Order: sequence, then structure tokens, then C-alpha cells
Amino acid sequence: MNNENVSEIDLFEIVARIKKNKKLVINITVVVTVVTVIVSLFLPKTYEAESVIQLGYVGGGIYTSAEAKNIILGSEILLPVKEKFFGDDISFQKFKEDHVETSLVLERVGLAENKEVSQVVISTKARTAEGSVLLNKEILDGFISYVNPLMDNLINIKEEELVTVDANIDRIKNNIAILSYEISVFKGSSREQDISRVLILRSTVASLENSLSEKQSQKYDIEELLARKRDFEVVSEPQIPYKPIFPRLWINTIVSFILGLLLSFLVVLSRSKDEI
Repeated sequence: MNNENVSEIDLFEIVARIKKNKKLVINITVVVTVVTVIVSLFLPKTYEAESVIQLGYVGGGIYTSAEAKNIILGSEILLPVKEKFFGDDISFQKFKEDHVETSLVLERVGLAENKEVSQVVISTKARTAEGSVLLNKEILDGFISYVNPLMDNLINIKEEELVTVDANIDRIKNNIAILSYEISVFKGSSREQDISRVLILRSTVASLENSLSEKQSQKYDIEELLARKRDFEVVSEPQIPYKPIFPRLWINTIVSFILGLLLSFLVVLSRSKDEI
């Protein structure tokens, strides 16, 4: 019971000390807040621009989203950008760490949003808003230029495969027509040799019809892939950011205000101990 009374007395005494030194509390809080705001205003600003790339797809795609991310962060794409904007002022690794970031996204699209499309978000940071956009666009152009020829090549392969399948279908149909005609010629014969030949021809036609069904199914699959092909596409261009991501003035002001209050309370409490 006595301990509770002591705690209550101590708490009331602390509150009383703070009220008595409220001018000191206000002064310390204001000074800490103002200093933080001034420092934040003079710190170098960092702006960030973002863009989104939809990954291409042709029968399994060219790259997974993780592979596309690694290509974007690879030297083949980023090194020319680093050389163009920074030259030898920073290392390649430093450029990647400070100025470029990628993340993976699965966007649900289509009827009832039942289709997932892989996307990669590219974030670029620079000292100016315009610089962050220029960096982003340069990386976008480099990546699209890198993957588009591969996409075109894959589409060409599928289209050539379709032409070959079509030719095989026509050949099989012609063979079936020829054999069917031979069957019709020997069908009315009662000769044992002709009957045997008809049986062989029918067996061959049945085999060709199975092959025809397989080729037609293969053709359908290729046509479906080509109909559902998805090009690499920039679905969101980088926009000029209006506010820097660093320093964040309002957040810094709120945090400094809270820290200023805490610091002022500590000062008041330490003074009260000295007075005791």
C-alpha cells in the first residue's frame, strides 16, 4: 500500500515538475523540431520514378518473372545506363544499390480476373525528379530492345512449326484420298488377293487417320498459343515524381517533435534529481 502511495506521489511530482518547467519543455521541443526541419530542407533530395513491364508469353514464355528481373539488373542492361549518366564517378555495384530496384508482381486480368499476368516493377532513384524518369526510361528501352528480338524469334519458330504441321496434314489427307480410291476400286472384287489388299489398305487408312488427328490437335495447340501470345509491353510509363522520397519533411517534423518532447522531459527530470 505504501509503495503505491509513493508511486502516485512520484508521478504527481513528475507532472508538477513538467508543468513548472513547461517553458523549458516548449523551448527544447521547438528547437529540436526547427533544427530537424532546417537540416531536412538542406539535405540532398532523392526522387523515385516507377514503371511496370508486362512479361511476354508464347507457349511457356521466354523468361520467368525472376529471370526477367535478373536480366534487368544485369550488366548488359544497366552498364550502358550507368556509363551514360554517371561515367566512372561510381562503380557498377554502387549504381545498382543506390539507383535501381526491381520487384515482381502478378496482376489478375481477364474475364472474372481469372488470369494472372507476370509483371516487373522498375524503380529508379536520382537527385532530381527528371533524372529519375530519364534513368527509368533508359532501362526500359534497353530491356525491351533486348527481349523483343527473342520474342520475335520464338513467334517465328511457332509459325514455321505451324506451316510444317499444315503441310503434313495436307500430305496425310492426300494419302488417305488415294488409298480410299484404291479401296473403292478393289472393294467389289471377290478375289482373295484383292480382299487381302483391301484389308491392308483399310488398316493403313486407319493409321493415317490417327496421325491426321494428332497433327490437327498439334495445329490447334500452336494456333491457340499464337492467339494467346503476349508481347513484352510497358504497361506503366515512369511519371515525374512531385515529392522526394528522401528526406520526408512531414515525417521528420513529426518524429522530431516527439523526440523533442521526450528529450525535454528527460532534461526536466534530470534537473529535478539534481535539485533533490
